[in-house]
Amino acid sequence: MSLAIDLAAVRRLEELAFRGWPALETRDRAGWRLRFADGYTKRANSINALGQNTQTDLSTLQSLEAAYRARNQSPVWRLTPLAPPAMDGILSARGYRTIERSLLQVCPLHAAFEAAPEVRIHER
Repeated sequence: MSLAIDLAAVRRLEELAFRGWPALETRDRAGWRLRFADGYTKRANSINALGQNTQTDLSTLQSLEAAYRARNQSPVWRLTPLAPPAMDGILSARGYRTIERSLLQVCPLHAAFEAAPEVRIHER
């Protein structure tokens, strides 16, 4: 059984994750988000699709990879449902392999859920 994926929800969760696990530097290029954090973690040092209409031509891919190699880092691609469906095959053909898979589970909050009143979220 195949479930439909809500790409708008995926996009929202990705944006929340980008903010919750920030990189030191972020660049958006050709529909991809490049994240740099001096190699500290794969998530904060990875190439991420912002939508299924990202550019996947050879020149674009080489440019994205070059940004990491210029920092002496191996390019790491995070493929979420936002990535073009063909991207897994494109990367495999370029010699990439899957390192690890992530599983994300979400659920609605119970109607009676309330944030603890002593918790304060400040802009800074």
